[in-house]
Amino acid sequence: MRGLAPRTVKTRFVTTRSVLGAAIRDKVIASDPTVGIRLPRQREGEASMEIRTPTRVKSILDAADELFVAFIAVCAFAGLRLGEAAALQLDNIDS
Repeated sequence: MRGLAPRTVKTRFVTTRSVLGAAIRDKVIASDPTVGIRLPRQREGEASMEIRTPTRVKSILDAADELFVAFIAVCAFAGLRLGEAAALQLDNIDS
């Protein structure tokens, strides 16, 4: 998996391991061939969130389709993660 970010490698590894676990439970394979594999370490800076500058946020908002401007603005200005913003309902907002 050369060239992939450590986080991507981990995500793919976890998915593969769960499939192999199911194969073991179904007695299709006898053991997990991923046992003992060491994943690449993720540097602390790579795991942290990147804060965009106001100028960058403005350029993203200017380029966004009008249907997504409010969503992007909420993510940027309220500090919400993608899942939190996607779950946001109109009743959750006290204007």
